[in-house]
Amino acid sequence: MDMMKIGKYEYGCEGGTPLNPNKTAVRKDKDGKIERQTAPSGVSCETPQDAKKIFDELYASAT
Repeated sequence: MDMMKIGKYEYGCEGGTPLNPNKTAVRKDKDGKIERQTAPSGVSCETPQDAKKIFDELYASAT
């Protein structure tokens, strides 16, 4: 999985295997704590930028 630092987190995408076709956005903070968020249906997670967008939208809708 490719991780890229964007802002204060590292982002990446995992999944996309035959057993787990849904992609999961992954976010890691500076302490190494990892959060995972399944991509909403119709949203692809192919790049670290996609993963950041999924987390941004998740937290924007939570407030």
